Amino acid sequence: MNSEIVCANCGKAAPGSARFCPDCGHALGGEELGKKNAGQGSEKKKPNIWMPVLPLFLLIGLCLIVVFLAIRGLPSAMLASGLGTVAAIGKPTLTPTVTPTFTPSPTSTEPPTITPTPTLTPTPFPLPPATAKSKDTWVSPVDGMEIVYIPAGHYVIGSLDSDPVAWIVEKPQHRVSLSAYWMDKTLVTNGMYARCVQAGSCPAKLKLNSYFRASYYGNPEFADYPVVFVTWEESQKYCTWAGRRLPTEAEWELAARGNDGRTYPWGNTPPTCNLLNFGNGVAKFCTGDTTAVGKYPQGASPYGLLDMAGNVWEWVADWLGPNYLAVPIQDPTGFSSGTLRVTRGGAYYSDPKFVRTTFRAGHDPSDATDYIGFRCAR
Repeated sequence: MNSEIVCANCGKAAPGSARFCPDCGHALGGEELGKKNAGQGSEKKKPNIWMPVLPLFLLIGLCLIVVFLAIRGLPSAMLASGLGTVAAIGKPTLTPTVTPTFTPSPTSTEPPTITPTPTLTPTPFPLPPATAKSKDTWVSPVDGMEIVYIPAGHYVIGSLDSDPVAWIVEKPQHRVSLSAYWMDKTLVTNGMYARCVQAGSCPAKLKLNSYFRASYYGNPEFADYPVVFVTWEESQKYCTWAGRRLPTEAEWELAARGNDGRTYPWGNTPPTCNLLNFGNGVAKFCTGDTTAVGKYPQGASPYGLLDMAGNVWEWVADWLGPNYLAVPIQDPTGFSSGTLRVTRGGAYYSDPKFVRTTFRAGHDPSDATDYIGFRCAR
C-alpha cells in the first residue's frame, strides 16, 4: 500500500508520490503520515511577517496626518484630541495673535511707602496799592520801575478836523471813558530788560549797539538808557513778566496830554533840547542818539511821566488803522487786526510835528530797530 503524505497547508492526505496537494495545490514535503513524531499534530501555519510591523506603519501614518493638519492651521486642541473638520482644510484662516499672559512674580505683601507731594504755595505777585489818587507812585519790586496812578474818567483824544498840523490818521477827535490804571514813569531801560533776560522770560539780545554806539546794551554806562532793538512781542513779554502789559493807545495819549488838550506833554510851547531829545531839522539833533531816561524833567506830562516825547518811539497795544476808531467809548483797544502796530511819541531824530501828543505812527511788529522802545501799564 502506497504511503500517504499529509498536506501542511490544508491537513488532508495525499498519495505519497504527489508533489502538490490535489486539494489546495500546496507543495508537499514528502514526509509520510505514519512517520510523524509522536504527539505531533497537524503542521502549524507559517507566521505572517506583516503582523509585527503593521502597528508601526499605522502609528507613522497617524503622525504624518497630525503634522499635516497642524501645518494647515488647525487649532492645537483639535490636533491633540484627534478632532477636526476635514471641510475646513484648505480654507484661508487668520492665525490668531497670541497675547502672552504674564504671571507676576510674587512680591512682598507689605504696602509701598508713598511720599506725599508737597503742596507749593505760589508766591503772590506784587501788586500796587488797591486805593490811590492821581499821580500816586509805586515801585515794582520785579524790575524797579516807578509806576504812576492815573484815575478813571472821561477824556478827549485825537485831533480836530480844523487843526492844520494834524494828519488824517489822528482824526476824528472823540471822547473815551477809561478805567483807572497805572503807567510806567519812564521807558524800560537796558538794566531792567536784562533782569527779564536773566529770569528766562525775555529773549537774549542779539544786537548790543545803539545808533552811534557799538557797545550799548550790557554796557553799565548805559544801564539807565532805553532798551532798543525789541520787537512788539518781546516788549509784551517783558511787560507780562513784570506783571504789566503794553498800554492801549488811548491810555498812552491820556498819560501824555492829560485832560486839557495840550499839544506836547509839557504844554503848547514849541519843543527845545531842554525839554526833550529830538531832531529839530536835518543836522540839528539834540544828541543824535538815545539819552538816559528821565533826563528831561521839564518835559514831564501832566501826570509826571517822562520821555513821552522824543528819545525813542514807544510800542503800544493797538493795531494802526487809517484813522481813529470813535467806538467803543469804554476802554477802547482799536482795530482787531492789521499789519502795523501803533508807535507813539517820536524819537531822537524826529521833527517837532512828530512828537506831538496826538501823532500816530505805525511799524512792523516783528521788526526791531534802534529807535523804538516801550513802557508798560496795568
